[in-house]
Amino acid sequence: MNDRRTALALDELSWIDVAAHLARDPRLLMPVGALEQHGPHLPLGSNVLIGR
Repeated sequence: MNDRRTALALDELSWIDVAAHLARDPRLLMPVGALEQHGPHLPLGSNVLIGR
């Protein structure tokens, strides 16, 4: 296994593409965040976006 790192956003891929990638490299890091309000000026997904 080589040490090249590739960042993928799973929500932008089809399940077939994800399965093919995991067959080549089984490592997976899935950032998670809360969905909560942070005032009227920020989107609800602010914490998820920060995790990306």
